[in-house]
Amino acid sequence: MKKVLNILLGVMMAITVVLVIMMVAGGRDAAGNPDVNGIIIWTYVLFALGLVAALGSAVYNTFTNPSGLKGTLVALVAIAVVVGIAFALTDSTTPMNMADGTVMDDKLVLGVSDFSIYVTYFAMAAALLAALFAEVKSAIK
Repeated sequence: MKKVLNILLGVMMAITVVLVIMMVAGGRDAAGNPDVNGIIIWTYVLFALGLVAALGSAVYNTFTNPSGLKGTLVALVAIAVVVGIAFALTDSTTPMNMADGTVMDDKLVLGVSDFSIYVTYFAMAAALLAALFAEVKSAIK
């Protein structure tokens, strides 16, 4: 199984390298920007594969180790709380002035961008606090 996964990893890395080379050395649009459609689609494919792998391993681990279900539920509730707080903080009423002088006032775009930024900030803060807690705990031992 490990050999198959290593081969699959090598193939995915090769596809990524080819797409990056095609993006850098490939065609350009009328404005002179590189064609990035292939690499964006490949990024979506990799994201979907990672999501399926993460969810699949979580479900598999739940069935093979039912005692870990409590930790999984606590993590899901924590994520739901963070998402709820980020959604409550989202402000989609304030228009945004763009660099080219236009005004972005689409409520959906403003809401999704604010929501994504808040969730990212909360995730970074949680990762930082977890790392600090782990270091302090190991220093105390």
